[in-house]
Amino acid sequence: MKARKLITILLVLSLVLTLPNIAYAMPTSRHDAAKNYVLDMYDKDDGIFYLDPDTKTTNIEVVYSSVLVLYLFDTLEDINTTKVALWINSTLNLEDINDTNNYGGFASSPGGTPDIYSTYYAIQTLFYLDELDMVKNTTLIAEWINRTKNADGGYGYYPGKPSTLISTYYAIECLILLNELSYINYTELKNLVLDLQVSDKSSIDYGAFKGSFNESAASIESTYAAVNILYLLNAVDELNYTLINNWVMQKWANGGFRPSKAHYPDIFSTYWCISTLNITTNASISSILDIENVTRWVLSLQKEDGGFSVYSIDETSSPIATALAIETLYLLGSMGELDNQVPWEKGGLTYLYLFLILIFGSIAVVTLAMYVKSKIKRY
Repeated sequence: MKARKLITILLVLSLVLTLPNIAYAMPTSRHDAAKNYVLDMYDKDDGIFYLDPDTKTTNIEVVYSSVLVLYLFDTLEDINTTKVALWINSTLNLEDINDTNNYGGFASSPGGTPDIYSTYYAIQTLFYLDELDMVKNTTLIAEWINRTKNADGGYGYYPGKPSTLISTYYAIECLILLNELSYINYTELKNLVLDLQVSDKSSIDYGAFKGSFNESAASIESTYAAVNILYLLNAVDELNYTLINNWVMQKWANGGFRPSKAHYPDIFSTYWCISTLNITTNASISSILDIENVTRWVLSLQKEDGGFSVYSIDETSSPIATALAIETLYLLGSMGELDNQVPWEKGGLTYLYLFLILIFGSIAVVTLAMYVKSKIKRY
């Protein structure tokens, strides 16, 4: 009886010592680390994401980026989507119907000045949350967007501001999501975009796009915007894919893409380039790009807090960079790589197994010794 009691005590003791270590030793996947990074910024009471939970500072781009990560992970059930949508709706300016520059647009935060970027982030986020029905008067917003339109057919950051391709892309995307297609002049837009393509064959930017008529050089962001606008207009076949692809691939270096040879690769440029190539590559993007190489570079941006940084040399992560990194992996078809263990946790399970072997091995030795001893006493 004493032997049985001792064995029982040893078994219970081994479980008490082992179970707390199991959770600690289980490896964290890159996916869970990124998801937890985003959820750590989520305030359940307020139903909003904060860039700094202590000071409760936030803006519409932070909320958009955080929601996008959870949307791509298919884990929006972890948040109260209605509360997030209500906060977004609170950034819509409905203060003064006579204030035509502001009335009907979304701002970066409640009470702020509306702009086309914030309006895009707001509408896209409501779409991801499946809460677009919360926008009761889509025409009101479409009218504000239309007031950012200029005589050249493009859209500006704010009513009265000059047209840029990125603002134009955001405006068109919003109108399509709101199903306010009557505000879109397809021919005018197509001509505007094509007029901003660099046609000088002697230029290093030949085939790429300038951001506006005031700019002399093409950029990755503007080329991304131009290609996406034409894609939305079902006019992407107007482009010479080879010209654009060759220009974009010149930006590839050390795994990521960079604005120029004088810069390091960054996640913004990399996302814009991958998004562009996804449209302009007739075959799989792997036909012109080493996907594994780009994937490794993107994964190198993940920090120990689970978030991603803009540059590989950065120590600080951000929700905006994290969203761009996850979306880039999604476009590359590399989301499965996030199931792997984070590289900063070394051998957690190995130590657990050694611990279990030590505990249960000790029990086996003690039990065997007691059994042998009892047999000897009988004889």
